[in-house]
Amino acid sequence: MDCLTTLESRRRSIAKSLLWRLIGIVWTWVGAYFILLLTPQKFRSASLMATAIVIYHHSTRMIMYYFYERIWNKIRWGRIDKDNL
Repeated sequence: MDCLTTLESRRRSIAKSLLWRLIGIVWTWVGAYFILLLTPQKFRSASLMATAIVIYHHSTRMIMYYFYERIWNKIRWGRIDKDNL
């Protein structure tokens, strides 16, 4: 089955969304924690910390999302075959 012949159930969409949010919250918290932990005190201005966290967040999440979607493409749960509608 590919995306041209299948639809996604609401439950699947909700599960994917909630899981992605949970992963994002944990990933951002862990990254921000280590950025703050490893940055020397003299470089801890609010603007520098915010910039480092934003760069970390967006650069890593883009890569994570690619693999997240690839994994979900292999999961059959919640897929609806268009031919059976």
